[in-house]
Amino acid sequence: MPTPAPCGGCGQTKQIIAKGLCSRCYERTKVPITCIDCGQQRRAHKKIDAGALCAKCWGLRNPAECSRCGALRPRVNRKSEPPVCNSCYSKNRPLIDCVGCATPQRVRGGVNEHGQPICTRCAHRRRGRITCIGCGQPRYPHRPVDGGHLCSACSSKQRVAETCGGCGRLREVTSRTDDGSARCYRCWSRAHHAPCADCGRDRKIAARTAAGQPLCGGCHSLRSDPVPCGGCGRMGVHPTRDAQGRPQCASCWRQQRLACSGCGEITLVALRWPTGPVCAGCVDDALAAPRPCATCGQMRPSVAAANAPAQCPACADLRFDFECAGCGRFTRPLRRGHCLSCELVAAIRAVVPTGIPEELTEFVEEALLANPGRGLRILRAAETTALLRGILSGAHAAPRTPPPATALSRRRVPAVADQPDPGDVEDAGLLAELRTALAAAGILPREPSLAYYHQRVDELLAAVPEPARLVVRRYVRWAVTRPLQTQVDAGAVITNSLVDWPLQRAKVAAQFTTAVCANGLTLANVSQTHLDAWLTELPSHRNALRAFVHWATNHRYLDTALEIPPAVVRERRTAMDDTDRLQLARTLLRERDEDPPARLAGVLVLLFGQHVTKLCLLERTAVTVDDDGRVTIALAETPLRLREPLAGLALLVADGARDQGSTWLFPSSQGNRPLSASRLRQRLGQLGLTRAVEARNGALGSLAAHMPPALIADQLGLSLAAAARWSKAVGAARSDYAALRAAR
Repeated sequence: MPTPAPCGGCGQTKQIIAKGLCSRCYERTKVPITCIDCGQQRRAHKKIDAGALCAKCWGLRNPAECSRCGALRPRVNRKSEPPVCNSCYSKNRPLIDCVGCATPQRVRGGVNEHGQPICTRCAHRRRGRITCIGCGQPRYPHRPVDGGHLCSACSSKQRVAETCGGCGRLREVTSRTDDGSARCYRCWSRAHHAPCADCGRDRKIAARTAAGQPLCGGCHSLRSDPVPCGGCGRMGVHPTRDAQGRPQCASCWRQQRLACSGCGEITLVALRWPTGPVCAGCVDDALAAPRPCATCGQMRPSVAAANAPAQCPACADLRFDFECAGCGRFTRPLRRGHCLSCELVAAIRAVVPTGIPEELTEFVEEALLANPGRGLRILRAAETTALLRGILSGAHAAPRTPPPATALSRRRVPAVADQPDPGDVEDAGLLAELRTALAAAGILPREPSLAYYHQRVDELLAAVPEPARLVVRRYVRWAVTRPLQTQVDAGAVITNSLVDWPLQRAKVAAQFTTAVCANGLTLANVSQTHLDAWLTELPSHRNALRAFVHWATNHRYLDTALEIPPAVVRERRTAMDDTDRLQLARTLLRERDEDPPARLAGVLVLLFGQHVTKLCLLERTAVTVDDDGRVTIALAETPLRLREPLAGLALLVADGARDQGSTWLFPSSQGNRPLSASRLRQRLGQLGLTRAVEARNGALGSLAAHMPPALIADQLGLSLAAAARWSKAVGAARSDYAALRAAR
């Protein structure tokens, strides 16, 4: 046996065949010819009268019966020995421990510089990555060409494309039949299916047993020995490997973050296209902008590179379902070949074969079709299916006629200790959302406590001329009233501050639409100039008008190019002087005795930086006395201990609220309702606290200079991010905080 020596071509230590070259490099010195069967530029193996044949095509033309498995296949051993096919020849090779990955392998890829055996994978990786001259990506070299190397994907693309004799499509030739007809890879793989020896299913042959019986991929993996995953350590049969050559499970393979070949961002991989890994954003962009395919000419999403000719998934031989069989849109995900919208429409048609009642059309469009995924879950939920089917079929079709109260009563989600069924919790959430949608659509009675809100909305809608009134009514019903109803169903306290912003949005939408109609225009004719003119005259309407324009453009009532940028908000941190702030707090505690609730609220603003709006919603039970007589007030999760005279003032206010029969610490004179924020600010002004915002900033700045952000967030009710911003603003040396007190 020849002694391994460095090859003069590749530099690797291998057995030298001739001219100081290994067998691979020596074969490359032969002049390539065009094979008369496959049409590829290959090295000549045999020459016949019609031309030259490569080794693969010569073997396909002259198959022999394998002496081991009995299959009629090309032989790979010497002619002096009985014929053996490639599969049997590889399986009977002895297992060799690769010094690179330390795994036993049957296929020997060569030896390293010390003459030790390495497997084919390790020999492939030892060559290192090169820049492919075809795609420009760093890849392992597959075939040398003039000017560089090609990767395996680009090398396969350079095959001569012919009409496949199996499917009739123009594809690269993978093999040929006995009569010379070309076959693409997909047709070739279908022809190589056989019944699996273990499961009996007709599948592609992935391996064979020692007796030569075929095995599918699943059964072959079950027979393999489990190995630990290199990432998570999970034991199993892992078909993929990571960058270090370690086994990789399917979960780690899906969670790996790679550079997207489209945008270059390091993110999760959604699909793998010929250009490389692709993120979900680039897939959605390709679906949204189809281009004519350079191969078939059809308008399809392109999976080619940005600067390359367009290529549809079918021409790239990708199994990528992207076209809905129902509506023809390019979207994902698909269920049984249909998009979510078509699936929802089919489900509704199955429930109501005769059609949806006219008074429920808007409810179906906005509550179900607006979010098809959520609509499908609502329609198929256990507790909502029967009710919704009765409503859609006309059993509860009369407007404002409530369905059975037992089915739509507000349900409380069981506590954790009750260990509820996750399906019951999900059904409860879907049931609550359905109830909100039905109440917003007017099918259920409105919330009695929102009577003033609905009255004002009806007055605003009555002033809008037709047909713009329909647009505004839909906007108010689904984009304004529905979120408000959701908050109320979740237990939010109905106050003026809760209702003011929804009313402002409805008012601005009605006023803007009325002004558009007064100028003889329609919403479809509104231009950016009209929006800018409106905002120039009424800049305070920017946020409310921006919400209406965003909704109207998404629903195609306005031109989609219209846009209102958000207002530039400069954070106001002008703070009250510490001396004035503490003196006012001392006055409220020791020198004043009128209006105890207002004095308590003022001290909480001056010392603890509380919002006036938040103080209005404090319950009477927030002030407690423990067994040791210590008084605490719960402004956040962790209660604050109060000392005299603040503790006595808090108990006085809590006792007064109890005597009044209210559950709120700052009750209103109109029944069991909290005091409004505007009224509390007015009472604070009468006590001398006219700048509540500056007082709050001064308190938070002083506390942030002496307390860590986590403690401030835990005891004062601020978010951790807001507390960190305050700590950053004041600084450890309070050098920045001095500038906050300068501007007044």
